[in-house]
Amino acid sequence: MERWKLELVKSLLKKIHEGVDPESLKKEFGEVLAKVNPAEIPIIEQQLVKEGVPIQEILKMCDIHVALFRDYLVSRELKGVPEGHPLDLLLRENELILKWAEQLGVIANALVNASNGEVTPLLQRLRALLSNLHAVRTHYRKIQMLLFPYLERRGIVAVPRVLWGREDQAILKLRTLLKRVQGELPPEEARALAKEAANLANELAELVFRENKILFPALWALLTEGEWAAIADEARKIGYLVKAEREWEPKAEPVLPYQS
Repeated sequence: MERWKLELVKSLLKKIHEGVDPESLKKEFGEVLAKVNPAEIPIIEQQLVKEGVPIQEILKMCDIHVALFRDYLVSRELKGVPEGHPLDLLLRENELILKWAEQLGVIANALVNASNGEVTPLLQRLRALLSNLHAVRTHYRKIQMLLFPYLERRGIVAVPRVLWGREDQAILKLRTLLKRVQGELPPEEARALAKEAANLANELAELVFRENKILFPALWALLTEGEWAAIADEARKIGYLVKAEREWEPKAEPVLPYQS
Protein backbone atom coordinates (compact mmCIF):
# COMPACT_ATOMS: atom_id res chain seq x y z
CA MET A 1 0.00 0.00 0.00
CA GLU A 2 1.45 3.33 -1.08
CA ARG A 3 1.93 5.64 1.89
CA TRP A 4 0.33 8.66 0.21
CA LYS A 5 -2.95 6.78 -0.13
CA LEU A 6 -2.95 5.96 3.56
CA GLU A 7 -2.24 9.57 4.48
CA LEU A 8 -4.95 10.80 2.11
CA VAL A 9 -7.62 8.59 3.65
CA LYS A 10 -6.41 9.44 7.15
CA SER A 11 -6.84 13.14 6.40
CA LEU A 12 -10.29 12.44 4.96
CA LEU A 13 -11.36 10.45 8.01
CA LYS A 14 -10.08 13.17 10.31
CA LYS A 15 -12.16 15.79 8.49
CA ILE A 16 -15.22 13.52 8.56
CA HIS A 17 -14.71 12.99 12.29
CA GLU A 18 -14.57 16.77 12.71
CA GLY A 19 -17.99 17.05 11.05
CA VAL A 20 -17.00 18.43 7.65
CA ASP A 21 -19.76 18.01 5.06
CA PRO A 22 -19.05 14.99 2.78
CA GLU A 23 -20.08 16.97 -0.31
CA SER A 24 -17.44 19.60 0.37
CA LEU A 25 -14.88 16.83 0.89
CA LYS A 26 -15.91 15.31 -2.41
CA LYS A 27 -15.18 18.61 -4.16
CA GLU A 28 -11.90 19.08 -2.31
CA PHE A 29 -10.55 15.56 -2.74
CA GLY A 30 -12.38 14.45 -5.91
CA GLU A 31 -9.42 14.35 -8.29
CA VAL A 32 -7.14 12.63 -5.80
CA LEU A 33 -9.83 10.13 -4.73
CA ALA A 34 -10.07 9.00 -8.35
CA LYS A 35 -6.58 7.54 -7.91
CA VAL A 36 -7.62 5.42 -4.92
CA ASN A 37 -9.47 2.24 -5.79
CA PRO A 38 -12.32 1.73 -3.27
CA ALA A 39 -11.21 -1.91 -3.03
CA GLU A 40 -8.11 -0.59 -1.23
CA ILE A 41 -10.17 1.06 1.52
CA PRO A 42 -10.41 -2.08 3.72
CA ILE A 43 -6.61 -2.45 3.57
CA ILE A 44 -6.17 1.18 4.54
CA GLU A 45 -8.67 0.82 7.38
CA GLN A 46 -6.79 -2.20 8.71
CA GLN A 47 -3.66 -0.06 8.87
CA LEU A 48 -5.59 2.71 10.62
CA VAL A 49 -6.72 0.25 13.30
CA LYS A 50 -3.11 -0.80 13.80
CA GLU A 51 -2.19 2.89 14.20
CA GLY A 52 -4.75 3.34 16.97
CA VAL A 53 -7.84 4.77 15.25
CA PRO A 54 -10.86 3.50 17.30
CA ILE A 55 -12.90 0.84 15.51
CA GLN A 56 -16.15 2.61 16.38
CA GLU A 57 -14.97 5.75 14.60
CA ILE A 58 -14.16 3.82 11.43
CA LEU A 59 -17.54 2.07 11.51
CA LYS A 60 -19.31 5.43 11.72
CA MET A 61 -17.60 6.44 8.50
CA CYS A 62 -18.76 3.50 6.36
CA ASP A 63 -21.87 5.32 5.10
CA ILE A 64 -19.80 8.35 4.18
CA HIS A 65 -17.20 6.23 2.39
CA VAL A 66 -19.91 4.87 0.10
CA ALA A 67 -21.23 8.38 -0.53
CA LEU A 68 -17.74 9.68 -1.34
CA PHE A 69 -17.08 6.85 -3.78
CA ARG A 70 -20.56 6.72 -5.31
CA ASP A 71 -19.40 8.30 -8.56
CA TYR A 72 -16.62 5.73 -8.83
CA LEU A 73 -19.03 2.86 -8.12
CA VAL A 74 -21.53 3.86 -10.80
CA SER A 75 -20.19 3.82 -14.35
CA ARG A 76 -20.78 6.80 -16.60
CA GLU A 77 -22.89 4.53 -18.80
CA LEU A 78 -25.42 4.16 -15.95
CA LYS A 79 -26.18 7.85 -15.52
CA GLY A 80 -29.87 8.54 -16.01
CA VAL A 81 -31.27 5.23 -14.73
CA PRO A 82 -34.81 6.15 -13.57
CA GLU A 83 -35.57 6.14 -9.86
CA GLY A 84 -37.36 2.95 -8.87
CA HIS A 85 -36.12 1.12 -12.00
CA PRO A 86 -34.87 -2.42 -11.18
CA LEU A 87 -31.32 -1.36 -12.04
CA ASP A 88 -31.59 1.66 -9.74
CA LEU A 89 -32.65 -0.61 -6.87
CA LEU A 90 -29.91 -3.14 -7.61
CA LEU A 91 -27.32 -0.34 -7.54
CA ARG A 92 -28.69 0.83 -4.20
CA GLU A 93 -28.54 -2.74 -2.91
CA ASN A 94 -24.88 -2.84 -3.88
CA GLU A 95 -24.23 0.33 -1.89
CA LEU A 96 -25.74 -1.40 1.15
CA ILE A 97 -23.77 -4.61 0.53
CA LEU A 98 -20.57 -2.60 0.19
CA LYS A 99 -21.25 -0.85 3.51
CA TRP A 100 -21.90 -4.18 5.24
CA ALA A 101 -18.76 -5.68 3.68
CA GLU A 102 -16.67 -2.74 4.86
CA GLN A 103 -18.03 -3.06 8.40
CA LEU A 104 -17.34 -6.80 8.31
CA GLY A 105 -13.75 -6.17 7.23
CA VAL A 106 -13.16 -3.62 10.01
CA ILE A 107 -14.45 -5.93 12.76
CA ALA A 108 -12.78 -9.03 11.31
CA ASN A 109 -9.37 -7.37 11.07
CA ALA A 110 -9.74 -6.01 14.59
CA LEU A 111 -10.55 -9.51 15.83
CA VAL A 112 -7.50 -10.97 14.09
CA ASN A 113 -5.29 -8.65 16.14
CA ALA A 114 -7.36 -8.68 19.35
CA SER A 115 -6.11 -9.64 22.80
CA ASN A 116 -7.83 -12.58 24.48
CA GLY A 117 -9.98 -10.21 26.53
CA GLU A 118 -11.24 -8.41 23.43
CA VAL A 119 -12.22 -11.54 21.51
CA THR A 120 -15.71 -12.17 22.92
CA PRO A 121 -17.28 -8.72 22.27
CA LEU A 122 -15.71 -8.54 18.80
CA LEU A 123 -16.96 -12.05 18.02
CA GLN A 124 -20.47 -10.96 18.97
CA ARG A 125 -20.27 -8.02 16.57
CA LEU A 126 -18.88 -10.27 13.85
CA ARG A 127 -21.80 -12.65 14.36
CA ALA A 128 -24.32 -9.80 13.97
CA LEU A 129 -22.68 -8.54 10.77
CA LEU A 130 -22.61 -12.01 9.23
CA SER A 131 -26.32 -12.36 10.06
CA ASN A 132 -27.04 -9.08 8.24
CA LEU A 133 -25.05 -10.24 5.23
CA HIS A 134 -27.11 -13.39 4.98
CA ALA A 135 -29.68 -11.21 3.19
CA VAL A 136 -27.35 -10.82 0.17
CA ARG A 137 -28.80 -14.08 -1.13
CA THR A 138 -31.85 -12.06 -2.19
CA HIS A 139 -29.66 -9.75 -4.29
CA TYR A 140 -27.80 -12.59 -6.00
CA ARG A 141 -31.01 -14.52 -6.61
CA LYS A 142 -32.38 -11.61 -8.67
CA ILE A 143 -29.10 -11.31 -10.57
CA GLN A 144 -28.94 -15.01 -11.37
CA MET A 145 -32.59 -15.84 -12.03
CA LEU A 146 -33.82 -12.61 -13.65
CA LEU A 147 -30.87 -10.89 -15.36
CA PHE A 148 -28.53 -13.61 -16.57
CA PRO A 149 -31.14 -15.33 -18.81
CA TYR A 150 -31.39 -12.21 -20.99
CA LEU A 151 -27.64 -12.17 -21.54
CA GLU A 152 -27.54 -15.90 -22.24
CA ARG A 153 -30.32 -15.54 -24.84
CA ARG A 154 -28.01 -13.09 -26.60
CA GLY A 155 -25.14 -15.57 -26.55
CA ILE A 156 -23.29 -13.75 -23.74
CA VAL A 157 -22.34 -16.56 -21.37
CA ALA A 158 -18.85 -15.81 -19.98
CA VAL A 159 -19.83 -12.93 -17.67
CA PRO A 160 -22.87 -14.74 -16.19
CA ARG A 161 -20.94 -17.95 -15.60
CA VAL A 162 -18.03 -16.23 -13.88
CA LEU A 163 -20.22 -14.03 -11.70
CA TRP A 164 -22.62 -16.86 -10.84
CA GLY A 165 -19.71 -18.97 -9.67
CA ARG A 166 -18.25 -16.16 -7.58
CA GLU A 167 -21.62 -15.29 -6.06
CA ASP A 168 -22.34 -18.91 -5.13
CA GLN A 169 -18.85 -19.19 -3.64
CA ALA A 170 -19.46 -16.10 -1.49
CA ILE A 171 -22.85 -17.38 -0.30
CA LEU A 172 -21.33 -20.77 0.60
CA LYS A 173 -18.52 -19.10 2.58
CA LEU A 174 -21.04 -16.89 4.35
CA ARG A 175 -23.22 -19.85 5.28
CA THR A 176 -20.21 -21.78 6.58
CA LEU A 177 -18.99 -18.83 8.66
CA LEU A 178 -22.45 -18.31 10.14
CA LYS A 179 -22.51 -21.92 11.35
CA ARG A 180 -19.02 -21.73 12.82
CA VAL A 181 -19.53 -18.39 14.59
CA GLN A 182 -22.40 -19.65 16.75
CA GLY A 183 -21.53 -20.02 20.44
CA GLU A 184 -18.25 -19.29 22.19
CA LEU A 185 -14.95 -19.99 20.44
CA PRO A 186 -11.41 -20.25 21.81
CA PRO A 187 -9.41 -17.08 20.97
CA GLU A 188 -7.18 -18.73 18.38
CA GLU A 189 -10.13 -20.32 16.60
CA ALA A 190 -11.96 -16.97 16.63
CA ARG A 191 -8.94 -15.23 15.09
CA ALA A 192 -8.70 -17.88 12.36
CA LEU A 193 -12.39 -17.46 11.59
CA ALA A 194 -11.93 -13.68 11.48
CA LYS A 195 -9.28 -14.04 8.76
CA GLU A 196 -11.79 -15.93 6.64
CA ALA A 197 -14.43 -13.28 7.33
CA ALA A 198 -12.02 -10.54 6.20
CA ASN A 199 -11.43 -12.46 2.96
CA LEU A 200 -15.18 -12.75 2.47
CA ALA A 201 -15.56 -8.99 2.96
CA ASN A 202 -13.05 -8.41 0.16
CA GLU A 203 -14.84 -10.89 -2.12
CA LEU A 204 -18.21 -9.20 -1.56
CA ALA A 205 -16.71 -5.78 -2.33
CA GLU A 206 -15.13 -7.17 -5.50
CA LEU A 207 -18.51 -8.55 -6.61
CA VAL A 208 -20.04 -5.09 -6.15
CA PHE A 209 -17.40 -3.59 -8.44
CA ARG A 210 -17.78 -6.34 -11.05
CA GLU A 211 -21.55 -5.89 -11.16
CA ASN A 212 -21.47 -2.10 -11.23
CA LYS A 213 -18.60 -1.80 -13.71
CA ILE A 214 -19.18 -4.78 -16.03
CA LEU A 215 -22.56 -6.48 -15.64
CA PHE A 216 -24.91 -3.54 -15.12
CA PRO A 217 -23.53 -1.33 -17.95
CA ALA A 218 -23.89 -4.27 -20.34
CA LEU A 219 -27.48 -4.92 -19.26
CA TRP A 220 -28.38 -1.22 -19.46
CA ALA A 221 -27.04 -1.06 -23.02
CA LEU A 222 -28.64 -4.30 -24.24
CA LEU A 223 -32.02 -4.81 -22.57
CA THR A 224 -35.23 -3.25 -23.87
CA GLU A 225 -37.81 -1.47 -21.72
CA GLY A 226 -40.10 -4.47 -22.09
CA GLU A 227 -37.43 -6.80 -20.75
CA TRP A 228 -36.84 -4.48 -17.79
CA ALA A 229 -40.61 -4.42 -17.22
CA ALA A 230 -40.63 -8.22 -16.90
CA ILE A 231 -37.64 -8.07 -14.54
CA ALA A 232 -39.42 -5.46 -12.41
CA ASP A 233 -42.52 -7.68 -12.08
CA GLU A 234 -40.53 -10.71 -10.95
CA ALA A 235 -38.09 -8.76 -8.75
CA ARG A 236 -40.98 -7.37 -6.71
CA LYS A 237 -41.99 -10.95 -5.87
CA ILE A 238 -38.47 -11.79 -4.65
CA GLY A 239 -38.07 -8.50 -2.79
CA TYR A 240 -35.29 -5.94 -2.38
CA LEU A 241 -32.85 -5.13 0.41
CA VAL A 242 -33.74 -1.44 0.03
CA LYS A 243 -37.02 0.45 -0.06
CA ALA A 244 -38.34 1.66 -3.40
CA GLU A 245 -39.18 5.32 -2.81
CA ARG A 246 -40.86 5.61 -6.22
CA GLU A 247 -42.55 3.08 -8.49
CA TRP A 248 -41.08 2.84 -11.98
CA GLU A 249 -43.84 2.71 -14.60
CA PRO A 250 -42.67 1.27 -17.93
CA LYS A 251 -44.65 2.05 -21.07
CA ALA A 252 -43.76 -1.25 -22.77
CA GLU A 253 -45.35 -4.65 -22.15
CA PRO A 254 -43.21 -7.19 -20.24
CA VAL A 255 -40.96 -9.36 -22.42
CA LEU A 256 -39.67 -12.61 -20.90
CA PRO A 257 -36.29 -14.14 -21.91
CA TYR A 258 -37.83 -16.79 -24.17
CA GLN A 259 -39.77 -14.05 -25.98
CA SER A 260 -36.72 -11.90 -26.74
